[in-house]
Amino acid sequence: MTHSEIETLYQGNYEAVKSFAIAMCQNDIDAEDIVQDAFLSILENAGNIDRKGAKQYLYRSVHNKAIDFYRSKANKKEQYVDEFPQIDTVCQDHSELHKALSELPDRQAMAIWLFYWKQMSYDQIAI
Repeated sequence: MTHSEIETLYQGNYEAVKSFAIAMCQNDIDAEDIVQDAFLSILENAGNIDRKGAKQYLYRSVHNKAIDFYRSKANKKEQYVDEFPQIDTVCQDHSELHKALSELPDRQAMAIWLFYWKQMSYDQIAI
């Protein structure tokens, strides 16, 4: 494929492919990143892509990149779960805090731990 063919593919399919990505990941920002990565992949492999199959290649690429994105996102969450200490070791001298944290669901308790003890931003915790 030539660069002008890729540009035509982009202009003619961006919105539809972005909608496809949004449907997969339910997040506009992640969907835009995934679509951009897919088009970058097409640019990098332009010589190996047949013009007739470019649209199918694009959709398959978006599909695969969305799956890869969520696998890497899940792996990041697992890293923090492994690091997450038991509540009693964090709060030995703070019985009220210990009681309050132990009553929270695990995800909420982990978010508090990441924010206050690991000094992570809300955006980092949301990943």
